[in-house]
Amino acid sequence: MGYDFKGTISEKDFIVFGRLISRKRRIIIYCIYCVIMLYINFRRFTPIYIEYWSNSSFQEQLYIIGWNIIELVPHFIWFLVFSAIIIALDYFLCLYDMKKVYRSDKTASNEIHFIITEEHICIEKNTGSRKITKEHIRKIQFYKDTIYIFLAINNAIIIKKNFLKNEKEYDELKVFLNEKYG
Repeated sequence: MGYDFKGTISEKDFIVFGRLISRKRRIIIYCIYCVIMLYINFRRFTPIYIEYWSNSSFQEQLYIIGWNIIELVPHFIWFLVFSAIIIALDYFLCLYDMKKVYRSDKTASNEIHFIITEEHICIEKNTGSRKITKEHIRKIQFYKDTIYIFLAINNAIIIKKNFLKNEKEYDELKVFLNEKYG
């Protein structure tokens, strides 16, 4: 059994791939940012808590906690605004970088001919061909209407659903790749 089809990777498809491979990096950066912000706020308010808790009664402590929570509201709003700015900045920088990479690759928009058999995956472009065996494949990931066959952490073969004749053939290809190469 084998599959033989052709297709072209669009700039939008390439950008989605870029976001997919940088997702873990973005999550780690955002978590580090949150930890740093929490640490800064903890350092700011800890001396206040220690000073008042040691020298006041229970009712005064509840009153102090209430005021400290009110004092935290502007910091929390600032944190949310700054977080939104960081997320938006990361989104647009990733978009810009992936467009730049796609446009710099002269062969990225060329038609690709795929021949997938039980022994290997053959990819042919007008610049040459490449045979990939199971040993070369790092992992296979299915995301929405796309199959990503990762050869390295940031290098993948992209197969879109619209490259195949119909949805049934696409689903059969997914099962076939899972069985033979997964």
